[in-house]
Order: sequence, then structure tokens, then C-alpha cells
Amino acid sequence: MGKSEERPLREIHLIADEYYEYDIRTLEQFLMEQDDSQLFVRIVNALRKSGIVTLGSLLNSNDYDLINIRGLGPNSYKLVHGLLSRAAGSDQIQMIEPMIPKPKLKPDPIARLKERYLRRTMNIKDAHD
Repeated sequence: MGKSEERPLREIHLIADEYYEYDIRTLEQFLMEQDDSQLFVRIVNALRKSGIVTLGSLLNSNDYDLINIRGLGPNSYKLVHGLLSRAAGSDQIQMIEPMIPKPKLKPDPIARLKERYLRRTMNIKDAHD
């Protein structure tokens, strides 16, 4: 393994610490016309599956980590480095909050019973009128 593979990406692409909590989708603003936006979506999905959700987690990983992520090929690798280079050269990065999955709420069984009871009683009253 070469020395460049061991260095974290934050040493290669100098991005201010204040942006480390931004979602990796923030890099989308640095896509150029010739870049493939569908490839970017696949990259984001692959990074998320591997646990990389923020710019900070991406910048703390190294080239070896990126190469070993399932779904990231040579084109993805080049695009990630290109986007990080453009972001490092930017004066200001527009924030995108990290996506936090919403918890799935289980339906309240008592509320469902009440609702069903009210519907039935309303139907019965309508039938007698």
C-alpha cells in the first residue's frame, strides 16, 4: 500500500472543519455539466451503505477505504476526488443537513379501536335517521 493511500482525504483536499458536519450530498453543487449526476447518486448511495454520511466522515477516510467500498469503481473514485477538489477551492459551501432517518411509528391500537367504534356508531345512527 502506497503512502498516498494511507493519507486521509482531508490532507489532500483542504476543506474547512466547519463543513465536516454537512451531508455528503452537499458535493452535488460542485457537479459540472460533463459530470454524470446519475453516477453521483450511485456514489452517495454506496457511501451511505458503507457508513459515510457527512463530509467529515468522507474526508477522514483514505483512498484505500474508498477503493474498498462496494459499488465505487474507478470513475466514481475520480468523480469523488474531483468534487472534493472543487469544494476545497470554493469560498463557500452551501449547507445540506445530514439526512436522519425518521423512526417508523407503530400505530396506536387503542386509537384504531376508537376510530373503528366511532365509524360504526356513526353508520348505525345514520341508518336509524
